[in-house]
Amino acid sequence: MFNKAVEIKNLNYAYPDGTKALSGINLDILKGESIGLIGHNGAGKTSLLLHLNGILKGAGEIKVAGLTITKENLSTIRSKVGIVFQDPDSQLFMPTVFDDVAFGPINMGLKKEDIINSTHRALTNVDMLGHKEKIAHHLSFGEKKRASIATILSMNPEIIVLDEPTSNLDHRHRKNIITLIKNLNMTKIIASHDMGLIQAVCEKIIIMDKGEIALEGLTDDLFNNKELLSKYEIDYTARGI
Repeated sequence: MFNKAVEIKNLNYAYPDGTKALSGINLDILKGESIGLIGHNGAGKTSLLLHLNGILKGAGEIKVAGLTITKENLSTIRSKVGIVFQDPDSQLFMPTVFDDVAFGPINMGLKKEDIINSTHRALTNVDMLGHKEKIAHHLSFGEKKRASIATILSMNPEIIVLDEPTSNLDHRHRKNIITLIKNLNMTKIIASHDMGLIQAVCEKIIIMDKGEIALEGLTDDLFNNKELLSKYEIDYTARGI
């Protein structure tokens, strides 16, 4: 049985202005793993995430659920891996919350009944069913975060990728999002500066530095190595939900 969710071999990427974002990335993520990506702003975390469903295309090879990311496979891959962006306003653009969450299932060609069921299930999972007829613009920031996660859950992906899911949230909404993510039964890849989130959700950590993978290891092992985290200026004191 194939057990790799993601395989990356020698991935390199530079932005159009020549800025090198990723250099020699080699990475395997197993099905069901929860992986935390940490490192400074500009370390390459978001650039790496955006390669996982073909938004960015660098040199190298990436496989998702055994499929190489190519133009021909892109629609299938995007049904298997969903990205939740840092800014929920980048994800919510339809007239109502229901329409936003139903957008993915509609584009997957599901039947009307399946679209409704998938949308209601996703909204229920993020405790937003009661907001389904609201305009996303009128939601609180925490509600927008939850709705943006629902837009991915409605497509029932194998892998969910989250970029700074707890940024700019108050304590209550942050705690709710962490609990929600922790309870998701799928492969999870999370980029964050929130060490409490990483500790609560992720079994493994990848430290990125200057576009490279500097270190991989078990979360508890790395958090207990203060000398190592100091080397990469990771704030290991900001822990706990």
